[in-house]
Amino acid sequence: MPRACRRPPRRRRHRPKSHWTYRRNPRRARRRRLSRRKTRRSKGRRLKSSTIPRRRRPTRNPSSRRKSRRSRGKRSRRRSRNRQRKSRAAPNPNMRARRAKDPRGRKRAAARPVVPPLDLSPPAVRRRSAPALPARPTRHRRMRAFRSPRARSASSSRAAARRSRGVPARRFSIPRRVRAPSPAHPPPGEERSAASSFSIRDESTGVPVMKLRVFTLTLLAGASMSTMVLAQSAPQPQKPAHDSRSQSGLTAAPTDFGRVDIYGSGQGGEPTPDGVTGKDLGGGHMIEEEAVKTRSTVTRDAIAKMSPTANPYQMIDMLPGVVITSTDNAGLNGGNITIRGFNSDQLGLTIEGMPVNDSGNYALYPQEYVDAENIEQISIAQGSPDLDSPHIGASGGVINIYMRDPSKRRGGFVDFSYGMHNLSREFARAESGQVGDFRGYVSYSHYHANHWVGPGADERQHVDFKGVWEPGQGNRVSLSVIYNDALNNFYANPNLATYSILGDKSAGYNSSLPSSYFVPPAGSPPAAWDRSANQAGLYYKWRINPFRNLIVSAPSTFSLDSNLTYDAIPYFWYGYGNGGGTASPTENAFYYGRYNVGAADWNGNGVITNKDRGVYYNPSITETLRPGLINKLTFQFENHKLTLGYWFEFANHRQTAPYAFLNADGGVVDPFVDSGAIALPGVGTLQRRDTLTQTVTNMGFVGDTWSLLGDALTIESGVKIASIHRSIYNYLPGVTPYVGLNDLAVLPQAGFRYRFFDEHQLFGSVGTSFKSSPNFALSDSVNNGSGVVTPANPLKPEQSVTLELGHRYQGELFATSLSLYGAHYDNQQVSTNAIFPGSTASLSTTINAGAVNLGGVAFEAGTRRIFGGFRPYVSANYLQTRLLNNLSTTATARAGAPVPTVFDFLPTKGKHLPRAPEWTGAIGVDYDDDHIIGNLAAKVVSRQYSTFTNDESIPAYARLDAMIGYRFDDLGLARRPELRVNFHNITNTRALTGQNGVTSNASATRGIYGNVIAGGAPTYYVGQGFSATATFSMGF
Repeated sequence: MPRACRRPPRRRRHRPKSHWTYRRNPRRARRRRLSRRKTRRSKGRRLKSSTIPRRRRPTRNPSSRRKSRRSRGKRSRRRSRNRQRKSRAAPNPNMRARRAKDPRGRKRAAARPVVPPLDLSPPAVRRRSAPALPARPTRHRRMRAFRSPRARSASSSRAAARRSRGVPARRFSIPRRVRAPSPAHPPPGEERSAASSFSIRDESTGVPVMKLRVFTLTLLAGASMSTMVLAQSAPQPQKPAHDSRSQSGLTAAPTDFGRVDIYGSGQGGEPTPDGVTGKDLGGGHMIEEEAVKTRSTVTRDAIAKMSPTANPYQMIDMLPGVVITSTDNAGLNGGNITIRGFNSDQLGLTIEGMPVNDSGNYALYPQEYVDAENIEQISIAQGSPDLDSPHIGASGGVINIYMRDPSKRRGGFVDFSYGMHNLSREFARAESGQVGDFRGYVSYSHYHANHWVGPGADERQHVDFKGVWEPGQGNRVSLSVIYNDALNNFYANPNLATYSILGDKSAGYNSSLPSSYFVPPAGSPPAAWDRSANQAGLYYKWRINPFRNLIVSAPSTFSLDSNLTYDAIPYFWYGYGNGGGTASPTENAFYYGRYNVGAADWNGNGVITNKDRGVYYNPSITETLRPGLINKLTFQFENHKLTLGYWFEFANHRQTAPYAFLNADGGVVDPFVDSGAIALPGVGTLQRRDTLTQTVTNMGFVGDTWSLLGDALTIESGVKIASIHRSIYNYLPGVTPYVGLNDLAVLPQAGFRYRFFDEHQLFGSVGTSFKSSPNFALSDSVNNGSGVVTPANPLKPEQSVTLELGHRYQGELFATSLSLYGAHYDNQQVSTNAIFPGSTASLSTTINAGAVNLGGVAFEAGTRRIFGGFRPYVSANYLQTRLLNNLSTTATARAGAPVPTVFDFLPTKGKHLPRAPEWTGAIGVDYDDDHIIGNLAAKVVSRQYSTFTNDESIPAYARLDAMIGYRFDDLGLARRPELRVNFHNITNTRALTGQNGVTSNASATRGIYGNVIAGGAPTYYVGQGFSATATFSMGF
């Protein structure tokens, strides 16, 4: 039967009491209906049922018996339609009909609800205006659309599934108007509830002053405000941002990158003191993204269940396209990261909106950043930076780290971790709670662990602070301060030949001075002699990494108008430290710049030779002062959101390498060399390098977000123009004193996102990015033993174009994301050997090596809670890379050539990019029933090439981590104590996890012109075997 011809369900209406008498007697009811029809015909008008005398026997109408059953059916359907039209036309302000079809098949627009305004007048006025409560209120039921029973059943099932997960209904049903009893006297057999037993009445008269519908809507609004308060009081993102028109960027709130649902896993329906909700997608490895580009996010649900020692690299290891390498499971020695084949110095990283890459060479140091307990979420854009991303060295994607907001509840959080290899860590955070418009917290942590192989230890002290001031009206000012003080010993990075002989032991340095070293008599400098030119630097006390850094950021938002918002991020970055190291100049040659210090009898034997070497502590010290300001204006009008911004930064990067004496036992006197540096009269402090790099960055950007089709289609477009001016001052004698560089980049980008069927999204984007020349390529360097100068070599900036096209499904049970991507970048910056004009020597330098193409497929999927508490997650990435040019280098000339070294090309065209595995995959499952917690996480990485000629590689490897624990109920002042154990590499896999340094070619290779090009050995990270860490935590 056609849908329009189906008989709609009969609608029960309230009738006088006598009506039920007729309903119990069908024949009497039929006679009554016929009598009513006859009365209407005689009077020419519709007769209300209330005018029929009670228990009056209607007049029999014999003609109706001759009507056919079909006619009676038509009349019944007509009467039903008339009743529906009458109910729709009734002046009932609380009636809200769904969209339905009339019998002719035309669509009938749904009536908009008429919500009476909230009465906020004084009590005296309300007493005069409030209507009296009717003696017997009429019941009103929501009208149902003409749907089949199967459709209604499916809709009810979906609604039930949403209610079970805590997701609010998409439509609100109209509650029945019932008499609201007094809170003190509920009806017999019923319990009071906030929605049914409470009514707002005047204190003197007891008359209700607000209808129950308005009060219900008020409760719903209060519930949403409570959710926001809950999100602020716990380390979980604030109210989910579903504004698809928001321009993704760094000055926006973290949830502008997607929707983060707030659920309650803890007691009372709130997150745990550590921010775990127990219901984020994929155990916290996925959120419902809204961006026009590929983006992946890790939330507190995943971070809080990792080891507290984990660094940000390890937190995002499961995301598609991410490959991390590290020597220690604890994460305090940093490591390296690649995303879709882009190395760490090609990626951008921000904390609270400010850039934290090294301002000189764009390196990243993840062990120096925020403590794991204070990280709210980490989001990565695998393709290209956002429009307002403040980076000049990111030709690849970006990583954005956001700290948790302070709680509105006064208290705190503590945890204690102990593990293998004498690992110990303590963390404590104190919360001020809401004090007026301000709230804040401060935390302190201390970490210590011995190395898992060889001698050495890691020590770290860390302080985090964040304060938020919200005066209202959409204004917000926050301040984040991060201080880190660490002293670590490095692990060794062996080559493949050394690892094949020593295995894991190759990752450790010598525990004592090599046999070629000996300590001279007291009082004779230096404190150690080296009789071998190849032994310098293998003693563990010289391979240290002391560093102090301070990061200050104040992301703020000011609402200038209902449609105009101003965002600002003033920031300051300070860093001071070094990477250790020694130097062993010979007795007859010691150069300071191009100045020969002169011969010296280091061992006092009266003979000056090339064999005797003095050993000095010679670290590379870096001191950085980096202030900056990001400004952004956002103007909303109609369906457009315009963004206009400007970023300014002035970075001072001071790099020195002084020489200092060692202790009598060969140890370092002062790791920071604040005192004790060697100075010569008339020369000053001896330095291996002495430069100052000043970088002035000006970047303006403008963009528009255009929303169409009722927010179903979003189109983003924009362009940014970056101007970089670098000034390099070299204070070594005899070198080029100044080198300047100016880069200008115009970087357009565009994207779209189309939502259909409410659960599906199509998205696509094209973005451009660049990487300016690193500072080490802009200054002369001098060999302190020979005095040979490697001249500066300013480079063209890397420029890349990235395209993405993908689909997202965001259903009630699970979500997926699939994207196809491709990228092309020119002027790849590669370290190699070169012959400079006026010289015949082969020198190591950095050059532009040509173009690279890459492309692939990325996929991730995660579920919400299934089977009582399980949340699986899976990700995969397929990557293909191709070098488009041969690499220029130097080669040994053929016999009979006039010079020993000539220029040639390595045959690298068509080869794969190093550090870019073809396949990566991750699968994990999280379990959390609010008491028992646990997870499994497996990662697989395919073969990785280590050279540009692909003549050396490391095999594929797999790794499996796990966690198990128990979360207790509140115990006195202790809120939700938790005990868990994290297991790393539970299969005890021994493997090389990645490259520390890649080379052009590992073995001797014949160049394009037929010359032999010598090889160089790449170095690697040695992965740690099995380890475990136990953690006890609680809130208070």
